[in-house]
Amino acid sequence: MAADWIGISSAHYDSHCGEEVTKTLAEGLDGTDLWSHQTSETHWFIVDLGATYNVQKVRGRSFDLGLNADPVDVNIYVSNDKEDFGEAVASGINTWANTAAWQEVDTTDKEGRYVKVEIIESEDGVGASINFGGQATPFTIFDVYGDPEAPSEDVAVFMGTNF
Repeated sequence: MAADWIGISSAHYDSHCGEEVTKTLAEGLDGTDLWSHQTSETHWFIVDLGATYNVQKVRGRSFDLGLNADPVDVNIYVSNDKEDFGEAVASGINTWANTAAWQEVDTTDKEGRYVKVEIIESEDGVGASINFGGQATPFTIFDVYGDPEAPSEDVAVFMGTNF
């Protein structure tokens, strides 16, 4: 298969920071509402791609209609191990705020099943509230571009399939 946009949705949801009351991350990933959240820590969420991909870029967008809590400093991590993401494949992303149009960001190519989105700062400050998505007209907030990794020859032989 060739590289393409995966189409991230709540089906890819793995985990996130803090507790949610309303306007959940799942709604933001599905494009049915924005993700509205508060924490005293860094905001983050993890999506599970379901298989290992060679992640090459990501895209995001957020237009909260003057609530001033769009993400303005975002780091992206990729890993096969949710406990050790290593170094960011993209950092300091500041193009996702105040736009309903996808903003693509190239990443350092890295293989992994899990993608962690770490929001260091929103428009209203560090460790404050976040409104990630579209308020008036909801839309999906995040997507990943990658190439699914074909099983290695050893795995294919083990599975009884010759690729």
